[in-house]
Amino acid sequence: MEIRFTSEIFNHLLQSEENIACAIEGQTYTYGEFSNCVGAAQQRMLGISEPAVGVLVQNSMETYAALVAAWLCGKAYVPINANYPEERNAIIFREAGVRHLFYAENDEISRLEAHDLHFIDTKALTPQKPVFIEPGAEKTAYILFTSGTTGSPKGVSVTFGNLQAFCEGFLYLDYELNAKDRFLQMFELTFDLSVMCFMIPLTLGASFYTLPAGMIKTLGLYHILESMEITFSLMVPSAIQMLMPYLEDIHLPQLRVSQFCGEALKLDVVEKWSRCVPNAVVDNVYGPTEATIYCTTQRLVPEQKEIAGFNGVAGIGKAMLHVQTAVYQEGKKVIETGIAGELCLSGAQLSPGYLNNPTQNEKAFFEDAGIRYYKTGDLVFMNEENNLMYSG
Repeated sequence: MEIRFTSEIFNHLLQSEENIACAIEGQTYTYGEFSNCVGAAQQRMLGISEPAVGVLVQNSMETYAALVAAWLCGKAYVPINANYPEERNAIIFREAGVRHLFYAENDEISRLEAHDLHFIDTKALTPQKPVFIEPGAEKTAYILFTSGTTGSPKGVSVTFGNLQAFCEGFLYLDYELNAKDRFLQMFELTFDLSVMCFMIPLTLGASFYTLPAGMIKTLGLYHILESMEITFSLMVPSAIQMLMPYLEDIHLPQLRVSQFCGEALKLDVVEKWSRCVPNAVVDNVYGPTEATIYCTTQRLVPEQKEIAGFNGVAGIGKAMLHVQTAVYQEGKKVIETGIAGELCLSGAQLSPGYLNNPTQNEKAFFEDAGIRYYKTGDLVFMNEENNLMYSG
């Protein structure tokens, strides 16, 4: 698979210099400013032999520049939260092979000094334009660590090929987005939904907007959606629950696409939210980290018929372009509609698996008729419209 998303980002870094790339903590940054910071971090990373670099999770332009710089080096980034327990971060550094940590603000560095790391201040690097290095599809683009049921962090490797497959699947949804669109980025960078929220706008020459760190989350979310005239939002349903007391007063006519992911989405929430966003399509999207960001979509609004769902919860729809879904019950594939079983995923968005963890890979992945699947652990069934309904 040809990796195009990195070249698209690179081209906008050089050709869209006057356009707004992002707005963080009330400060807007142009593609020209962002490009100079990406180039500075990239130049430093090119001197690092390890295939993965750590990036401290901070709400700053330099942090996002470091993530993009890693991609333009053909390296993986590993987001690091300084507030995690020391033991957890030690496992992450060891398993991912991270020896260099890029940071934007030094107020959290003291919490990580016990680890054997080279700390690199991105703000101290010399601004310069990036160069283009084409990554291999099989190379790792990022490593995210999930706790799982055991509490021990498991590293999920996502490749450039996985991300390219996601980008192509996203564009196939045909939202008709362009460089004028404004994306909400409300997720911590250790959460994979954050990847979509900064990656897709940068491939379009569009902009993304993060929540102010010091503001109450409810107020910050509404403030950004309204004042920044956000046109594309990806949120967890609980974000709307926080806004529920204010929904009657919320009117966001500029929002064109409203996606929900990460939690079960109640149909009554969809109905109430849709009145706040009269010009938006509302989609429920679903997917585990192991299948790259999200991999199924269900259109909820506008719909000709009643909103698709089961037991008051929105359906998760159909697979994206490069993903295949199957329902398994007691080791056998279910073909009939209405029969519940475990949702299993395959296709080009499927991660290579867990880092240095063959035992967990054997538990979570399997082959059937030469096709590799991931077992999500989620119970679903197919309705008469061939949409997946979540049932537990």
